[in-house]
Amino acid sequence: MRPGTLDEVCRAVTAFPETSYVAAIAGSYDVIVEVICRDTAHFTEVLTQRLHHVDGVVSTESFLVLEIHKMAYGWGVGEVATAADEDAQPRPRQRGSVATTAPEERRR
Repeated sequence: MRPGTLDEVCRAVTAFPETSYVAAIAGSYDVIVEVICRDTAHFTEVLTQRLHHVDGVVSTESFLVLEIHKMAYGWGVGEVATAADEDAQPRPRQRGSVATTAPEERRR
C-alpha cells in the first residue's frame, strides 16, 4: 500500500459488506482482509472492481479457502498462562495470520 494510507485503506475496506475481518499487521504485509463471497465471480468482483480501486492499495495477494478443517477464534479472550511458565504468569494472546496487501519492499 502507499505509505501513509493505512488508516484510510482499513476504513474503506471495513465498509465493504463482504468483509468479516480487517487488521493492520506487521511483517511482510500491511493489512489482512477476509471477505465472505457467494462464489468466485462475486470474489472476483470484490477484488478487481472494489479492493483494487481503494485509494492507497497498490498490490494484493489473495488466497481462496478450498476447505476448512478447523475454525476456532479465541483471540481477544484476555490473558492465558503457558505450560512453560513455572510461575503461571498470564500473558496476552497474540494474533497471527496471512495477509493481502503487500508493502512497497515486496513489490521490487
